[in-house]
Amino acid sequence: MGVITALGELLSPQYLLMMIAGTMGGIMIGAMPGLTSVMGVTLLLPFTYGMDPAAGISMLLAISFGAIYGGSITAILIGTPGTPASAATIPLLRIPEILSPREASAPGRKPLQ
Repeated sequence: MGVITALGELLSPQYLLMMIAGTMGGIMIGAMPGLTSVMGVTLLLPFTYGMDPAAGISMLLAISFGAIYGGSITAILIGTPGTPASAATIPLLRIPEILSPREASAPGRKPLQ
């Protein structure tokens, strides 16, 4: 019964507003190259000091998730990952060849240009 009660409280308008604000702030932080999700949570932590603890924690979680999503924006559009979590979004077509040392030293293989 505790899960249903917690879910009902989490879906109240106050907490939903905090999560939406946290997600938007996290996306803005994550879209700036060089700012990670941990740094975004650290920068926006003072905004949660006067809040109810459950609202503050839900906002910090939303900031973290939004920053991870926002980090992929610059990685996809510019090709430069802003966060380590968004490094997987760089297309492998930009990397000329990924070879093992045995394949790279094979006789008759052309060097990379």
